[in-house]
Amino acid sequence: MLPYFFTPYDWLIFPGLLLGLYAQFRLSAAYGKYSRVGTQSGLTGAQAARQILDSSGLTQMSVEEIPGHLTDHFDPSKKALFLSSENFHGQSISAVGVAAHEAGHALQQKAGYAMFNFRMMLVPATQFASMAWMGFFVAGILLRGPMSHTLINIAIGVFAVLTLFQIVTLPV
Repeated sequence: MLPYFFTPYDWLIFPGLLLGLYAQFRLSAAYGKYSRVGTQSGLTGAQAARQILDSSGLTQMSVEEIPGHLTDHFDPSKKALFLSSENFHGQSISAVGVAAHEAGHALQQKAGYAMFNFRMMLVPATQFASMAWMGFFVAGILLRGPMSHTLINIAIGVFAVLTLFQIVTLPV
């Protein structure tokens, strides 16, 4: 039997959560598979990113190494591309693919791509939402009374911000 504070509306968060977990699983599996396959060119991720940026006239943009696993990102405020050590030095299809993906964001910024700009506006809210939604959700489950329902609804709303970010990110 369901606890009294859940409504059918509250359970809407689970399909999105499961879809997100599935997407993360697929991404990790594909990355792992192709991280063991070398490129024919022998280029590292850093070299591939540098070639893409240079050929697009972004010769002043730096490509830097950053610690962590899949911490790769383009920082438009620093006008720099950051690649995790494994992708910076790696000569795999995964390393070069991730580097090319991140370089693509730099090209989108250069072109003034509207969806990229909208996505970047959402980043601060998304950073908060990615940490906060679970706290609200767990607190809503653990507490009793009317406050539990309110906290779960807040969790759903905060999770909706993440969903919007993912939808905007698809074309980017």
